[in-house]
Amino acid sequence: MRRLRRRITLLFALTSAVGLVAMAAWAVRGDDVRRRDQLDRTMSADTNWALGLLETDEDGRLDAGVLLDTAGTACSPLHLLSVPPDAARDARRIAPADLAVEHAPRGPFLTADGPAVRRAAAAAVNADEERSLDGRPTTGEPVRLFALPFYPPEAEEGRR
Repeated sequence: MRRLRRRITLLFALTSAVGLVAMAAWAVRGDDVRRRDQLDRTMSADTNWALGLLETDEDGRLDAGVLLDTAGTACSPLHLLSVPPDAARDARRIAPADLAVEHAPRGPFLTADGPAVRRAAAAAVNADEERSLDGRPTTGEPVRLFALPFYPPEAEEGRR
């Protein structure tokens, strides 16, 4: 009878420990998903605001002067990449290497590496909607990359 009582106690303790570990893992995973969603919503709002400040010149080239002046920081993590017109006509999907860098941050602050930024931008252009990707800056810490395609007003009219 004593053995049975010890076995039942041990089984109960083991079951409780396994359940506690499983619930902790589930809670951490749920918190991570909510954190990423919140971060993506914040980055989406910031990026949409920034897109409202982008302009094109009379030749149809991207002009980020107003955006960069308004951003008002020397350490903006903003990257602007464009699809060359010949790449847009020749291929249905844009490769990361096809993108031309219009603006990239300069300086020794946190910045993601070029290939990761290009992958995020190409994913957004190919999907024709916003995309979030995880990346690593040159310092090695994880960062969240957010990309949103921009179409000048003339291009928007042609897409409809």
